Amino acid sequence: MIRIVADKNIPFLEGVFEPYADVKYIDGKLITHEDILDADALIIRTRTRCNEAMLSGTAVKIIATATIGTDHIDLDWCAAHGIEVHSASGCNAGGVMQYVFSALYGMAARKGIKIEGGCFGIIGVGNVGKKVERLARHLGFKVLLCDPPREAAEGNEDGKFCSREQLLSQADIVTLHTPLNESTRNMADETFFAQMKDNAIFINTARGELVDEAALKRTIPRLGAVAIDTWNNEPDIDLELMGMVDIATPHIAGYSLQGKQNGTTFSVQAIAHRFGITPLYDYIAEVASPMIQPQKLDFTDKTSAQIATIFQYSYPIFTDDFLFKMEPHNFEKMRSEYHYRREIYIDYNMLTNDDVLQIESRGATVSHVKAQMDRFKSGFPWMKIVAPATDQKGIAVLSQEEAEAATRYYEQAAINGKCKFVPASGAASRMFKDLFSGLSALENGNSPLPEDSPAARFVRNIGSFAFYDEALFGQPEATAESQKDILSKTLTDKGLGYGSKPKGVLKFHKYADGEIRTAIAEHLVEAQNYMRGADDSANLVVTISPEHKALFEKAVEEVKSAYEKRYGVHYNIRFTYQNKATDTIAVDAQNEPFRTKEGKLLFRPAGHGALIYNLNALSEEVVSIKNIDNVACERLLPTTAFYKKVLLGKCMELRDRIFGYLKALDKGADEILCAEIEAFLRDVLCIELPAASDFDSRVAMLWRKLDRPIRVCGMVRNEGEPGGGPFIIAEKDGSTSLQILESVQINKGDKEASASDTVGAAVFKATHFNPVDLICCLHNYKGGKFDLLKYVDEEAGFISSKSYEGRELKALELPGLWTGAMSDWNTLFVEVPLETFNPVKTVLDLLRSAHQG
Repeated sequence: MIRIVADKNIPFLEGVFEPYADVKYIDGKLITHEDILDADALIIRTRTRCNEAMLSGTAVKIIATATIGTDHIDLDWCAAHGIEVHSASGCNAGGVMQYVFSALYGMAARKGIKIEGGCFGIIGVGNVGKKVERLARHLGFKVLLCDPPREAAEGNEDGKFCSREQLLSQADIVTLHTPLNESTRNMADETFFAQMKDNAIFINTARGELVDEAALKRTIPRLGAVAIDTWNNEPDIDLELMGMVDIATPHIAGYSLQGKQNGTTFSVQAIAHRFGITPLYDYIAEVASPMIQPQKLDFTDKTSAQIATIFQYSYPIFTDDFLFKMEPHNFEKMRSEYHYRREIYIDYNMLTNDDVLQIESRGATVSHVKAQMDRFKSGFPWMKIVAPATDQKGIAVLSQEEAEAATRYYEQAAINGKCKFVPASGAASRMFKDLFSGLSALENGNSPLPEDSPAARFVRNIGSFAFYDEALFGQPEATAESQKDILSKTLTDKGLGYGSKPKGVLKFHKYADGEIRTAIAEHLVEAQNYMRGADDSANLVVTISPEHKALFEKAVEEVKSAYEKRYGVHYNIRFTYQNKATDTIAVDAQNEPFRTKEGKLLFRPAGHGALIYNLNALSEEVVSIKNIDNVACERLLPTTAFYKKVLLGKCMELRDRIFGYLKALDKGADEILCAEIEAFLRDVLCIELPAASDFDSRVAMLWRKLDRPIRVCGMVRNEGEPGGGPFIIAEKDGSTSLQILESVQINKGDKEASASDTVGAAVFKATHFNPVDLICCLHNYKGGKFDLLKYVDEEAGFISSKSYEGRELKALELPGLWTGAMSDWNTLFVEVPLETFNPVKTVLDLLRSAHQG
């Protein structure tokens, strides 16, 4: 098991790693060499010195510091000895910004210093400095920036940066935000302070060793005000200096809830990625909901005195100053027991503070949402189609003997865990769209519905549905009153309430013996057949909405024990949720945020593409994916299960062949091996490779194409109007690949590879439709788990038109689970019979033969 040593004073950390690692918590300043001898990872703050004396001879492989600085870590020694170092750069920038302005306006108000329209000098324009700059400009200050490293990297043609001498001679306020290194140590020395204006304000929240404190003490009498948060020789600070400054605090400028939350979050994610702890890849430190929301500050038309009051209300900095000056010997205690404050937020753009709170309460970020809004403006590129995938090239059509051989291969294959993955989130409202329309028409008029309308057909055939109960519905009549009654009792809480329930718990099938099964029940019956393990257990992972959990649990509980006894199986069922942070913002026709009647931003589930995060959290090697509504009565199970086993067998065959090639490449590549792999990629996976510049590049390209997640997709013949489906496309790296495309991703007017044809014509040459089932292999050839998020093509999403509250909007669809989210996988298409594909997209689909017991 992974061994971690962590500073016990890091907030929100305890309990996070315990399911995956052995964690030892120690006061950071007391951690010793002996404590970390067998530790794989350290999670620390600035109080733990990590140098050769501490680290030599230990098992440490990674150090994550929940602080922005790394001057307490010997980076050169760590790099030379293969130890990764991760800092939480920028984690506390908002908190430090808050401190700077609370200190500035507080001191100015207390001492009667006029700062309106003054010159604000910022030395060090990194994560913190940028935030300070932005707010300073917003408040009307003239701003001077000094950052020699950035100036050297970016140039200074626009005069953005100035010299330190110029800044000091002109600035009314000087604040330090530079890292500590040999070039910045004692930067604020005698010469520095001599260049500052009389009555200027000086603030240091960076590192104490940036300042020659003796020089500062000699300069204080001619300065206007001084605030110091970081000191030389902490915690044994210069008490004389502390008594001379206007504000003194014990290195807590960045001690905000969000800063500490970010510091812990960044540290946890760094450790998780280093050791492959996938459930923590997207970890966010948990804080009580009301406390994670930044405080909105509005400075519109405010005087300097009012702004000072606002800042003091958001953070009464003089309380910290008072406590520290009364008990300076409690420096460390005040830090470890500090009551973290909430950060502030100032709206600089079209998103209001309420918008930001709404975004962050969902676990998303403002930058991510803005990127989504930019995507509406830029759009997505069309997919470059080379040819449709057909039974001539791209789709394997198996003989009966080949299919049976594949099932035998599956039954004998060694598999490191397998499960059935069932996307089942969302209500069934789309399934009943036509019924809602019919009910609305009846409520607005007295005439019966047209006989050929879907809602009228539903009412006529109500007795054929598994959920029909004569006591509830009675006998249908061709009257408006009867139609309205039946539709209302189907859709609303007056009866079944199916209009707001998830598909998985709806009664789909009624059998001759009177048994009635929901969609989730049929998935249980299927799973025991083709996903049963050697121990007679069957694993199911069902992705649902949190509000539907009780409904699913009840539906499962009603049948689980009976099915376990009937089929001699044991079910392991896990419910997971689609993360709301993956929802995407909706916009109006002008690409501005779409707002509800209450003025809130509208977020929409981003389609199946968001489920790649749920899939990525699975530990099993082999996963069978099938939508919740794609089930049939049990009489079709022999065919369904047989072809599911065929797909599983083909996936295992493909896995073993690819793993064999990778192991051979491990031993050393030669011309014969490379040629064989290239022929396999071309003939089996339709991957044509571009010419390589040399042999090493050729081997590297082959390696990358082989060492990827695997999917085998069951494809049915297209008997209707062609649209989306399987295609061979041109990739960005010059290769080709098999992909599943939505029709909206295809520009039917573009020229195909053949100048005499069009992509639209290529679409109409397609012989097959979207996949019925997917089998996925999620482990690599060394037994490790792929990070599936690395294989998503972010350019493969699309924009769709929707409506909300009667208004049109644009919706952003993430790369779909079996389209762009699996774009960079190795793909094999296998034809399966049409009778294995029985989705229930509308309620009337339940009248089809496959759903009538």
